[in-house]
Amino acid sequence: MPTILSRCRRLPAALLPLLAAAASLPLFSCAALFLIPHTVKVVDETITLQPGQYRYYGLDVTTVMVNPRFEGSFSVSGGNQVKVYVMDSDDFDSWSTGGTVYPEYNSGLVSSTSFNVSLSGAGRYYVVYDNTFSSSTSKSIVTKVVLKYGL
Repeated sequence: MPTILSRCRRLPAALLPLLAAAASLPLFSCAALFLIPHTVKVVDETITLQPGQYRYYGLDVTTVMVNPRFEGSFSVSGGNQVKVYVMDSDDFDSWSTGGTVYPEYNSGLVSSTSFNVSLSGAGRYYVVYDNTFSSSTSKSIVTKVVLKYGL
């Protein structure tokens, strides 16, 4: 007879402590675990982008994650501006080689904003901080982004 842990073997490693605690509860199922609201840190730091540079943070979204979305904010110091994108892996690959993309989110050229972006399905997603348009100005960006899923 399969155990609760063997039925949930495809869960992200970060959820294993929660799964171990929940497995002792009556009527527990793997599906119920993903209905509980979850928050996973993507980035929470100050980053510096040199002229012509970009930085990205990737995270996998699985098919069992209910209502996945990136929620975040950023602020560029000194009145400078950057672009921030949320993209799936196909768009990221295309964007990073100069191709046309249709990102889930495009901040435009701004100095600060907040965003809440629903993701279109399972796969790898990237949050990209872009200073490739600048040939002379470094940017210091304070940012926090989380992946939220569950009801």
